[in-house]
Amino acid sequence: MPTSKRAGSFLEVYDEWAAGRITQTQAAERMDVAVRTFRRYVAKYRAGELKLLEDGSIDRYSALRAPDEETAELVRLYRQSYPGWNVRHFYEAYRDRHDGRRSRSWVRKCLKGEATGAASRGNGKRPSPTLQPTDCQDDGPVQTKREGVLLHQLGSCRAWIPGVDWHLTVTFDDATRRVYSGFFAERRTIRTAFRGIRETVEGYGLFECLALGVKSGEYWDPGPSGVPRRHHPQFHRAMSDLGIEVSKRPPTVLARAMRLFGTLTGRLPQELNYRNIERIKEANEFLEDYWPRFNDAFPPRSTGPPGFVAPSPNMLRRLDDIFRIKERGQSERTT
Repeated sequence: MPTSKRAGSFLEVYDEWAAGRITQTQAAERMDVAVRTFRRYVAKYRAGELKLLEDGSIDRYSALRAPDEETAELVRLYRQSYPGWNVRHFYEAYRDRHDGRRSRSWVRKCLKGEATGAASRGNGKRPSPTLQPTDCQDDGPVQTKREGVLLHQLGSCRAWIPGVDWHLTVTFDDATRRVYSGFFAERRTIRTAFRGIRETVEGYGLFECLALGVKSGEYWDPGPSGVPRRHHPQFHRAMSDLGIEVSKRPPTVLARAMRLFGTLTGRLPQELNYRNIERIKEANEFLEDYWPRFNDAFPPRSTGPPGFVAPSPNMLRRLDDIFRIKERGQSERTT
């Protein structure tokens, strides 16, 4: 079997570099490697740990190297079915949908080597959702490592599918980044905020603190005259009834929340496009199946027991009343 070698004999290049006739950069270029790789070769050679072939060259490929046909098939799959996806997102699809067995590092190198344009984590620019912290008047929460203590609710309107703007409302955990509720709506209202909290309470339990991702004037519904009216006080009233603190989000906490939401704004349009989803009902049906897979893709980082508390039977019976829009002066109905 023929042996593939690094371009240029290492010993020849090393001797020229050691004599000062070429620089490290030139030596690395002669060998077709990165400068730091050449430095690593030098260190191993001087320590007697570098294995060379008879002609002084370094064996280039591992015996476990994938066949060229496998590499070509991976690149074809990416270009035909997943163009524009970043490496981590594509790797999850390669592994889960196509029974891929190679490592993410191998996939990344293949895509980079074929100039597919696939960005590694942190290398791509995602559109920034138009989000703002709430106007609550307290000192704000601190980072917690326990699930069910501090939750975020963020909302963003954008073209999740080409030419159509939907509002996405997501309620998720600060410690684990686990999404508890997420859905599309034609527009954002106080009812979409209520829905996210209710789905979380009914599915997981009561939590301690909520950090909102919108300004107090953004939860508006048109009144009888068509003029928008503020409903944010209704949200505070409902959270008070549940015993959940609504807190101002400081910049550090906002940054953590925005990172997860940035991941969603990068992934969801690609997932919807891959499935040719065009209707909001179909999109929400997809999200019901998507959130468990999304949560599994980002392992929890929490420590300690969860902070969720199971609501009492009486509290569960009162949820309809708690999440009901109440006019000023209207007395609360208890059951």
